[in-house]
Amino acid sequence: NTVVVSWSPPLNSSQCIDHYVVSIVNENTMSNKNTSNSSTTLVINQLIQGMNYSFTVTGVDRAERTGEESETARITLDVPESVIDLNFTLIDESLSLITLMITWKLMSVTLRPPVIDYHVYHNITSFDGSLVHNVTNNMTHITFTNVSRGSQYIVNVTAENIIGIG
Repeated sequence: NTVVVSWSPPLNSSQCIDHYVVSIVNENTMSNKNTSNSSTTLVINQLIQGMNYSFTVTGVDRAERTGEESETARITLDVPESVIDLNFTLIDESLSLITLMITWKLMSVTLRPPVIDYHVYHNITSFDGSLVHNVTNNMTHITFTNVSRGSQYIVNVTAENIIGIG
């Protein structure tokens, strides 16, 4: 469980900054990590899944004087929240087969890592034989064609981020 923290240096300070201090706060502890030079990226390892973390960055000059702290960045290392508002829409009605569009959204916008994939579990075997489909590129819909009229279908959607499936 690793996070890469990156930032832009303050304006007109590139000659003054010797290194940066990144403060890491979670529910239990606070720690500081120093960059070895004026690099504006720091990899932070061994973070705990499910914890809330806050990061602030402070520039330090050669005389060990510190500048103002950056704005605080926050993240929760956890799987995405539940998918809600499943909506089913008939797109094309014909004599016996229809096209069914299913849309959804996440329960709320959180500080968790972004969704990279949605998994659509269903029993619509006429779709292509697969009972699980991945929807990528942050699309929040899937379309099933040639769905039989009068049949009962079960659909469940879950979201996935770099931590796992929610």
